[in-house]
Amino acid sequence: MKAADELPIRVHFGAPRSGKSHELKRRLAADRPARLVIYDPRNEYGAFGRSIDRLSTAAARSNDRAFSIVFRPSADRSIAVRQFSALCDIAFERGHLSFLADELWTVMSPTFAPPGWRRVTREGGHQHLRIYCASQRPTEIDNGLFSLATVIRTTRLNAKGDRVKLADALDVDPAELQELGPRGWIERDMLTGRVTRG
Repeated sequence: MKAADELPIRVHFGAPRSGKSHELKRRLAADRPARLVIYDPRNEYGAFGRSIDRLSTAAARSNDRAFSIVFRPSADRSIAVRQFSALCDIAFERGHLSFLADELWTVMSPTFAPPGWRRVTREGGHQHLRIYCASQRPTEIDNGLFSLATVIRTTRLNAKGDRVKLADALDVDPAELQELGPRGWIERDMLTGRVTRG
């Protein structure tokens, strides 16, 4: 893995069926991490490992030298938030792994993020964590993530408020986000300031 200060926190946004999960899966397939933890509330990542729903099983499997954990949380939001935080803690303690969290809106709000998530995003580089995460709407997740991300990418956003927030983070005109096609995207490397489009 790279040095701690080079490890990415990739954040992907986009409306349903705009391609964000497809891109995350493509990146995981290309990176082929030997140690992988996925938080999968929509049961979309089964191709990367057998789904489990017990934290004790996740903790036991993550003691192996190589592993792929696909965790399916409870449908009860309050339980899912606690499970997510605990899964983040497991990832942090094990270190040297890739951690993917999809549908962040299910476990946080603009003014709240579970303690485990705050830990992995703020201190995960020292544990050699590579973080990938995604959510449908930027206005529904922890605001602190925008200042921690190393890469922010968006596909189509339906709501004007979402486009305005992401345009500010990407330093582009909101009109450009409004014009994104079905599979169009804009990405900003927050370390270099470089903006790419596709």
